[in-house]
Amino acid sequence: MRCFVTGGTGFVGSHLIRYLEEAGHQVVAFHREGSDLSQLVGTRATRKIGSLISPDDLERAMKGCEVVFHVAGNTSWFLRDRSVVIETNVRGTEAVVEAMQRTGIVRGVITSSVSATGYTDDADHPADESTPFNWPDPFHYPSSKRRAEEIFLQAEGLETVAVLPTVVLGPGDARLGIGEMFQRIAWRQMPRLGRGGVSTCDARDVAHGHWLALEQGRPGEGYVLCGENIPYGELIDRIAEEVGVVAPRLRVPGLMVGGISQAVFLLERLGIPMPTAGGHIWCMTRTLYHSPRKAERELGYRSRPLAETLAESVGWYREHGHLERS
Repeated sequence: MRCFVTGGTGFVGSHLIRYLEEAGHQVVAFHREGSDLSQLVGTRATRKIGSLISPDDLERAMKGCEVVFHVAGNTSWFLRDRSVVIETNVRGTEAVVEAMQRTGIVRGVITSSVSATGYTDDADHPADESTPFNWPDPFHYPSSKRRAEEIFLQAEGLETVAVLPTVVLGPGDARLGIGEMFQRIAWRQMPRLGRGGVSTCDARDVAHGHWLALEQGRPGEGYVLCGENIPYGELIDRIAEEVGVVAPRLRVPGLMVGGISQAVFLLERLGIPMPTAGGHIWCMTRTLYHSPRKAERELGYRSRPLAETLAESVGWYREHGHLERS
């Protein structure tokens, strides 16, 4: 099968390309001019250059393909990036849908996010695909992913499915998305958070989940892809143990983290550059647990143990010099 992939130069997209190629499929990787192509090294993917918001560029690149995996997106939570996030995630998805309709490609999967659904802030009741959307108004990223998912799933004449990954870990995180957290822990710059928790998943399992969604997913449906739910404090401790450093002794109460997030929001609104978005800090004060039951039941999705993911992530970061202080 000839598969068209947007976002193949990123963490999840590059894992998806490798999964598809190992399964014997041909891949067309669509990227903008000037993209960092290091994630594609070692793949056989045909590379096509164009703008994600141009239906014409997408149509030309898609010709001859049979299915589409729309992985590309802007994940910034910084207030200064609001317009570009909406343009990339919403207008980009509109362009992908239009190109699919023009070329007659019916089947597709979009990489959405659990941010496109709601959260419960309750460890005993993890959120799922049916949880009502309840993200605060200033958060443009969740609303952009929700709108993109709606556009993709409701497109006329298409048979489309969405996958909703949680926080993605694993080897190959060349741009240090979540890897920055591993670095800070290794460098003893990360405190232990006293509140909140997160749902984790492995990039390789997410790549497999994309294919399962294409094969088994019901058109118009979304599927949460996640593994273990874990308190932030415990996750930090486990990464510290894997890295080989003493777990952080400084413990930051949840109320203090919440106050910091509000201060950062204010500074962002004043146009002052910040190293971390207020939205990201705010998330660290919430228990953002999710359930993969629907994906397990309908797709046969399974996730590997978090311990395996952490060990292989640390091994990869160390091998590539990301845990060394320059």
